[in-house]
Amino acid sequence: MKSVIQAFRVLQEVAETQPVGVSDLARRLDLPKSTAHRFLTTLETVGWVARKSGSQGGQWVLSAAPAILAQRVAADSNLRTAAKPVMERLRNACTEAVHLAVPQSGEVVVIDQVESTQPVRIHWPVGQHSPVHASANGKAILAFSGGQQRANLYPESFEVFTPDTISSAEEFEADLAQVRERGFAIVRGELREDICSLAAPIFGGRSNPVASLSAFMPTYRMPEDEGILGAMVREAAAEISAAMKLGQNG
Repeated sequence: MKSVIQAFRVLQEVAETQPVGVSDLARRLDLPKSTAHRFLTTLETVGWVARKSGSQGGQWVLSAAPAILAQRVAADSNLRTAAKPVMERLRNACTEAVHLAVPQSGEVVVIDQVESTQPVRIHWPVGQHSPVHASANGKAILAFSGGQQRANLYPESFEVFTPDTISSAEEFEADLAQVRERGFAIVRGELREDICSLAAPIFGGRSNPVASLSAFMPTYRMPEDEGILGAMVREAAAEISAAMKLGQNG
């Protein structure tokens, strides 16, 4: 833990004083020069700092990674702002929990939620990760993804969680085709037998989805005919997409 804290101190000092040399950095942080250099090369390896091009004496600067991260944080913040009122209206209409999820490292992760008004609820916190092939949010995003995003999200294997989990690429592709046809994904007990959900993609002005919106409920409350609830989710996701595009153009 001490090393992690020290690495962040080095990163922060580079951000505040760049371009900075190893000797100056070591002096500012009261570190041995060899230690400062070790932290810099570690941060360089993971892509957070870089040696300034053409500099004399090996000066260091931030890489593009912090700026990219800041853009992602800002984008997620804008997304949550646009989505929240729509999520609340959808929850009020269907009485089930509503989740907002984004793709991340081959999975989907919930970044916001509105709790169900029903007395029986399933705990599924913000920050929860799910495999793409066994989650409605994952399917909704992947079904409409292309290019590198599709390649990044596509499962390397199909881990089986329940008897209903999709376990082959052929079955998965057939399911994704249905998602594209109706505009929303359906999961009935594929990740956990007691959970069902429906999800639709959210677009933010780009061809690939930036997120997905889902209604999330215990299996016994999933309607036999998912069409009405699925259409509600699809229309709510489209409303968020329109708000995102309007925000970008404004």
